[in-house]
Amino acid sequence: MTEMLTTLPADVRAPGETYTLSELQAIFATHSLDARGGYSEEVALAKRTVDLDGVRWLLDHGADIEAESKFGSSPLGSRLHARQSDVAAYLIGRGADIHRVNSDKKPLIIAAGELTYESVELLLAQGADVHATDAMRWNALSVAVIRVKPHTARATLAMAKLLVAHGSVLDERTHPEMRKSLTSAYRAEGAGNRAAETELVLEELLAMFDVDPPARPRVLAEGEPITVTTTGWKKQYSELWKMLVPSGGRAKSAQGELVRIIGQIGYELKNNGGGNWDSHFEALRADYGAIVRTGTPLPEASLIRVDSALEAIAGGRYSPEAIDILTQESVAWVEANPVRFPPPATPFGR
Repeated sequence: MTEMLTTLPADVRAPGETYTLSELQAIFATHSLDARGGYSEEVALAKRTVDLDGVRWLLDHGADIEAESKFGSSPLGSRLHARQSDVAAYLIGRGADIHRVNSDKKPLIIAAGELTYESVELLLAQGADVHATDAMRWNALSVAVIRVKPHTARATLAMAKLLVAHGSVLDERTHPEMRKSLTSAYRAEGAGNRAAETELVLEELLAMFDVDPPARPRVLAEGEPITVTTTGWKKQYSELWKMLVPSGGRAKSAQGELVRIIGQIGYELKNNGGGNWDSHFEALRADYGAIVRTGTPLPEASLIRVDSALEAIAGGRYSPEAIDILTQESVAWVEANPVRFPPPATPFGR
C-alpha cells in the first residue's frame, strides 16, 4: 500500500479562489486527510481555499473535524477567524465542538472578536458559554468591545447588545480603549472628517456600560489662528497634536503636517529602533526641513539646529537629543505661523 503524504502541497490559490472538488480529490488521492500545510500547519478542513462543497467531501471521507493547527485552533475556529459564516455553520451542524473546554481558542470569543453577528447568534443558540474566557481572561463581549474602532462602532454596538442580552458582563479593562476610540472619532471631526453618526454610536456604547466619555478635543474654527493654552514645549506639542493631526493620513495644514512628521519619526525611532525606516521616512525628514523654511521661517540659529538634528537621524539612526530638538522646533515654528496654510505636496503618504 502506498504511504500517504502528510504535508499539503503549497497553496497557490489567489485571494478569494477555492479548490474545485476534482482538484481536492486529486490532492487526497496521494495525501492523508489530516495532512497539514502553511505557516499555521492547518488541515485542509480549516483552509479558506476549501469551500463548503470541499468541506462536506472531506468530512464525508473521514477528515478530523477537531484537527488543531500548531496554534491550537480548530477548523471551526479558523473559519470563524476568516469570517466564513456559512462554512462555520456547516461545521457546527456536523458536530464541531463549540465549547472547547481545554482550549483558550473558544469559537464564541473568536466570532465575537471578528464581529460576525450571525455566527455569534448561532453559537449562542447552540449553548455556547458567554462567560468563558481566553488565556488573557477576556470573555467574548470584552474581546469585541476592546477592539472597537470608529469604523467598527455600529457592528460592535450590535454585538455588545446581543451578548449582554445573553448575560455577558464587560471587563473594566476595556474602558480605556473605548474612550480612545471615541477620542479618535472626535479627532476626525477636528480634521474635517466628522462622522456624527459614528460619534453617536460610540457614545451610546460607552453609556451602555456607564463609561465616562473623553473630553472633546479643541477644534479650531475655519480660519481661526492656532493658539495654545499650555506652557512648556512638551505639553504644547501634545496640545498641537490633538488639535491639528488627524487620526489617519496627512494633516490638512502645514502646521499639522510638521507636528505629525516628527511624531511619526519619533515613534518609529523610539519604538521600532528604525527597523521600518525607508524612503518614505527619508521623505518625511526632507519635508520637515522644507516646512520650517516656509511661511515665517525659523531663525537662522534654529535652522542650523534643525539641519544638524535631521542629519543625526538620517538612515533611521536613533538620537533622543535630535528628536527633542525637532519636536521643540516644530512647536516654535507653529507658534510663529498661527494662520494655517496647506502642506507641501509630496508623493509619499506615510
